[in-house]
Amino acid sequence: MTEETHSHDAAAELPQVAVRRGRRLSPIWLLPIVAAIIGGWLIYKGVVDAPVTAVIHFDSAAGIDAGKTRVLYRGIPVGKVAAVTLSKDLKGVDAVVDVDPSAEPLLRENTLFWLVTPQVNVTEVTGLETILTGQYITLRPGDGKPARSFKALGAPPAIAAEAPGRHLILVADELPSVQQGSPVFYRKLQVGAVQGYNLAADKKHFEIRVHIEPDFAQLVRKRSRFWNASGIHISGSLSNFELRTESLASLIKGGIGFYTPEYAENDPPAKNSDRFDLYADFQAARTGVPIIIRFPTGEGLTPGQSKVKFKGVTAGFVDKIRVLPDLSGVVVHVNMDPRAEPVLLSGTRFWLVSPRLDITGVSGLETLTSGTYIAIQPGKGTPQRAFTAVEAPTKTDKAPRHLKIVLTAARRGSLKPGSPVYYRQVKVGEVTAVALSETADHVDIHVAIEEKFAPLVREKSRFWNVSGIGVDFGLFRGGQIKTESLESVLAGGIAFATPDNEIMGKRVKNGAVFSLSDQSEGEWLTWKPKIPL
Repeated sequence: MTEETHSHDAAAELPQVAVRRGRRLSPIWLLPIVAAIIGGWLIYKGVVDAPVTAVIHFDSAAGIDAGKTRVLYRGIPVGKVAAVTLSKDLKGVDAVVDVDPSAEPLLRENTLFWLVTPQVNVTEVTGLETILTGQYITLRPGDGKPARSFKALGAPPAIAAEAPGRHLILVADELPSVQQGSPVFYRKLQVGAVQGYNLAADKKHFEIRVHIEPDFAQLVRKRSRFWNASGIHISGSLSNFELRTESLASLIKGGIGFYTPEYAENDPPAKNSDRFDLYADFQAARTGVPIIIRFPTGEGLTPGQSKVKFKGVTAGFVDKIRVLPDLSGVVVHVNMDPRAEPVLLSGTRFWLVSPRLDITGVSGLETLTSGTYIAIQPGKGTPQRAFTAVEAPTKTDKAPRHLKIVLTAARRGSLKPGSPVYYRQVKVGEVTAVALSETADHVDIHVAIEEKFAPLVREKSRFWNVSGIGVDFGLFRGGQIKTESLESVLAGGIAFATPDNEIMGKRVKNGAVFSLSDQSEGEWLTWKPKIPL
């Protein structure tokens, strides 16, 4: 077999390959596909990112520009004013706002909107950033159902009730000179602010809402005391003068102060919605247990200055004075120190102490500089807040400790209850009462001699009136002046003497009666005139 034949046979054994021509996609079709994808994406983004339209009603369009005024929340832009139109009732304007979809959850029924504008005054500077960036609308998120229509506030809202700190209510008889934002002070440091006020449900009081910042919330205790710190408080007398103000801000914008008394520092901290009385001033807050005292007259008493004293220590202040409808006297409203509350009982007595200087006596000289005050004598009984004043304190002398005798005289003279009784110019007793006898032909003077001096009074003792000054004067024979003491000159008095021998007689008992003579056996000061003969 030849080589040519062999090659032919091998070729005959190979399979035949079928060749087909495929279809090719034209590049021109890629353009509509890409355009469709981009269009779909744009439609999706347009639906997803479309702004939410809300309408906010303002009283005025001042400071609001369509296309410029932004809506900010926590400093982040969340919308922009798209248009401003007059409201349907023509009483304001409606700002159509395009809100970012991501902020849509903020649009609820109780969400609050207001316009932030720059404000500069003597008490604060706010919205200063708007001078450069322009005025803007801000909001406070609220709860409720989704909403798209809102009414803007005319000013920033009060701090939310759920905000940290203490939210308290102060109750006052009259509305103090405060407004929203007025400061609340503790020891002249601002620790909070007034959030608002309203007339109470009883229509007789005002409720002032205040917020204490979280860092200072623990300063307010259950028995803390608040007072009106607005303006300037001036008080004084010849002996002292006081001018008090918390700060310049409280002078112009009003303010409230508070403090916690030492006895209440361990009280539990105040809680939200706790109520406190708002006192008229610092003095009223410093005391604060209110009582009323009826007096025949209020002469010498000054609201805010006159004091209630116990043994020289201030126990309260006069708050106000009003005349009784029947003109029979006055009612004095007093704020007592809480530490005096245990003695405010039915047996406690009050009386006026004022300067008195006349021919019958001298008393209350200390009030010439400090002013008239109300004295208090603690008593027993049941708790009480209304009292009727007495003319003088009740004598606490007890019969077993004193010898009680009666002196009879033709006239009373300058003697009165409290006039002293002397023995050798030493006070040993006093007059307890002066009364006309039953027969009206003489005066009975009741005297109490202290127990330790009772043995000095004997059957033969002689009593005489030492009131005033006795003068015996002659031009050539000289003269003499007699007096027992300066006190007897001004307040009147009685002296007695007892013989120091066997004729003094026996000791007397209670009820013994003696005659009171006008003839004195006191000390005499004798002199002779230096007149040449």
